[in-house]
Amino acid sequence: TYRELNDMIKRLKELGLEKGMIKIGGWINGGYDNSHQDVWPPEPELGSVEELKTILSSEPPLLVSLHDNNQDMYEHTASFPKGINRNADGDLLTGGVWRGGQAYILNSKYSLQYAKRNWEQIKTLDPKAMFVDIITAMQLYQSFEPGDELTKHQDRLAKEELMKFYKQQGIVFGSEEAADFGIPYIDWFENRHKRVQGTSIPLWPLVFHDAVFNMRYGGVSSEEGHPGWLEDMLWGYLPHFFISPDWDQEKLFQSLDHVDAWHERIGLAEMTDHKFLDEEYKVEMTSFSTGDKIICNFSENSFEHNGIIIEAKNYLILE
Repeated sequence: TYRELNDMIKRLKELGLEKGMIKIGGWINGGYDNSHQDVWPPEPELGSVEELKTILSSEPPLLVSLHDNNQDMYEHTASFPKGINRNADGDLLTGGVWRGGQAYILNSKYSLQYAKRNWEQIKTLDPKAMFVDIITAMQLYQSFEPGDELTKHQDRLAKEELMKFYKQQGIVFGSEEAADFGIPYIDWFENRHKRVQGTSIPLWPLVFHDAVFNMRYGGVSSEEGHPGWLEDMLWGYLPHFFISPDWDQEKLFQSLDHVDAWHERIGLAEMTDHKFLDEEYKVEMTSFSTGDKIICNFSENSFEHNGIIIEAKNYLILE
């Protein structure tokens, strides 16, 4: 609920949170991924609209964002099926199955129409940031509806118009995964980049680290036998946490001395180099235009670099 969220924000500040963003993912009518494109009113079981507005008015350096989606539509919504792409056989183009049931994929020209319509209500909440799902995450689509055809090129242009619209509202703007055509409009991407030993070369941050902030879903987990923030530090990504009412808030502060301090140094600096330092591809180094370099040791053994020992599952920053 909004009351629980407000209490959690106060707790995070008491613990020492100085900078960050909180994205509210389930505020729409019916909850997360339930009622796109008819998202209004906000889900009443979470609390009042005034409580939501109070959270959204949090002062910097804590930024609060709303989550939305202008690509999916569900059968139970009032707007269905206006604007959905059609396959060559005339059937509606399906997407994933989420909380609202089977999702259908909108023609992006209509995505902009729904976004403009809904913004007239959403803007009354005065959000400072918006995360709009999957604009930059999915492949480009086409529609074969007679008289309303859509090519993949037109889909891309329509998606760009959608992103332009949000940026014109004076908000901080994010979307999912990463796409080069989103760079002129997107302030942050939430992605699923994952290190694969000996295979992963960080091509995206090598090209775009100086253009957009990046974070990985649940990037602080330790599924691969090392702290997740080790990859975030190597690539210069912000830490990301999924938060629920029973979330262990101490986890966030395990990263403050590591990822946050490092990111303050390299922020939106250009990543200028990446290299492997050992034959097994378990030790990697990235360099940034600030002159800073970081060596991350993903191996089970310590590693020596120019007479300096880097412990297993640890890092070394070179100035």
